[in-house]
Amino acid sequence: QGARLGSSFYDFASLAFDPYVKRDDMQLWRLEIEDHAREASEWKGTRDAFSQLFNVAATQRLLQACGAYANLGRRQGRPDFLAHLPQGLALLAIAATQCGRNRLANLARELVDRAQKNKGK
Repeated sequence: QGARLGSSFYDFASLAFDPYVKRDDMQLWRLEIEDHAREASEWKGTRDAFSQLFNVAATQRLLQACGAYANLGRRQGRPDFLAHLPQGLALLAIAATQCGRNRLANLARELVDRAQKNKGK
C-alpha cells in the first residue's frame, strides 16, 4: 500500500473501513473513528457535512483497495488477496450507501452475492 500526502478524511476513513479488520462492533468502531476525526480536525462545519466527506473518502479508499485485491489476485497470481475482496465490497456497499452513491452500493452488494454463490465452485 502506498503512502501519499492527502486528505485526512481519507486517512481516518481508511482506519474506519479497513477490509482487514473484522470486529463485532464495526458500526460503533466506525462512528468512534469518525467522531475522533471530526474533533481532531477541529471541523467548523456541520456533522452531516463531515460525515458526507468522510464516507466519500471511505468509498474512494475501498474502490482502490478492491481494485488492488482483484489486480493482485487475478493478474499477479496472488489468490490470497481475493479472500479480502468480499469484505472490501461489503464495506464499499456501506460507505457508498452512506454518501448517497446507491448505484455503486448496489453493484458492490451484487458482486458480494456473486462471490458467495461462486465460492463453492
